[in-house]
Amino acid sequence: MFSYGMTDVGRLRATNQDSFIIDRVSPSTLLAVVCDGMGGAAGGLEASSIACSVFADSVEADLERLEERAKDATPALCARILRRGADFANAAVARRAAEDPGLAGMGTTLVAALVSGERVYVANIGDSRLYAIKDGEVSQVTHDHSYVQLLVDLGRMTEEQALHSSQRNIITRAVGTAEDVDCDIFTIDALPDAILLCSDGLTNMLSPDEIGERFEKGVSSEEDARAVCRALIDGANEAGGKDNITAAIVSFAPEVETLDDEEQLPIENADALSAAEGALKDAKKSENGDDVKVARKGFRLFAKSNPKPKSNARSTEKPDTKLSAKSDAKPTEKPSEKSDATPSVKPSVKPNAKPSEKPNKKSSAKPGVRPGARPGVKIAADQAADGDEADSIERSLADLAKLAEHVGKDVVPEND
Repeated sequence: MFSYGMTDVGRLRATNQDSFIIDRVSPSTLLAVVCDGMGGAAGGLEASSIACSVFADSVEADLERLEERAKDATPALCARILRRGADFANAAVARRAAEDPGLAGMGTTLVAALVSGERVYVANIGDSRLYAIKDGEVSQVTHDHSYVQLLVDLGRMTEEQALHSSQRNIITRAVGTAEDVDCDIFTIDALPDAILLCSDGLTNMLSPDEIGERFEKGVSSEEDARAVCRALIDGANEAGGKDNITAAIVSFAPEVETLDDEEQLPIENADALSAAEGALKDAKKSENGDDVKVARKGFRLFAKSNPKPKSNARSTEKPDTKLSAKSDAKPTEKPSEKSDATPSVKPSVKPNAKPSEKPNKKSSAKPGVRPGARPGVKIAADQAADGDEADSIERSLADLAKLAEHVGKDVVPEND
């Protein structure tokens, strides 16, 4: 399992209001969070940073308690842990906004992935997204909490019209804008090749097909993940870069040891290569130095020919390694400062935004498939969060009405 994240201010914004964290909690557990703030230059960054860190603190603390009690992280428990983290993040952002009049109205989106064993649990509030990549196909896992998505769900707007709408940046649900927040939960039952968490600064500039093109070569190392993140951000900037852009990638490809140019030897027998790789991995697990030397020699003898060898850099798999960022385009390995959360403060909210003008190209979806999603990845929506389509639409209408009550408007724009 490899991961990497990157954020960029874009070409038009003066500041970066996105935040993200990628934390390897244990060898088989990873938490990734992306937040896109709103509420002015100061408020947006403050909201996203607080939500990101408080959410991560809460989830990791609950996971530690499970480990201490020797309890399995069941799907029900993981869903509860993610919702609890969202509640704490919501309360923390609301409390901070109430403390400082200059931050009134701030809020943030939140999309998170909790990788536990062979499953990925996804939490979503707002219009930041999570995509699953499988066999070159890109599937949208999350469902936007946005005004145009609500109109599409109601049958009052087509997907094509939504792509070109000047109101597509208006969200109907956010962290910190109300006393309570409803968090959608999705479960990916079998690990895909990779997942991508991103803010709408990426998805408003690149279509799912264009995103998929950046994954064509696969992600089999941290260096690959870094290269794909850079390609995604460069692509969004080349398309206009009208908002802050954040991309965080988690790849589930097995680690592959790469060799120097002079060590690359041609091979026609793929089975022999696979056996050599397996022997090397087994030797490493045995921690026997002599076995490792013999196995490595065998691996090199059966190494595939590669005209463009990959870098020898390997992914870091140390527990407790945290990757976080606020406004720098380059990733950092320093942990972000985290804030304490206290429950339930009702903030006043008045975010404002300039809607992006660039239409987002999307491939046509098959009947019964979520817009932007494709077959190949099994995604289950948590019934307690989503229910059927009618319940989902009813909740979206309620979210919109709640936000309108706070700001005295029909809609709430996302960014400034």
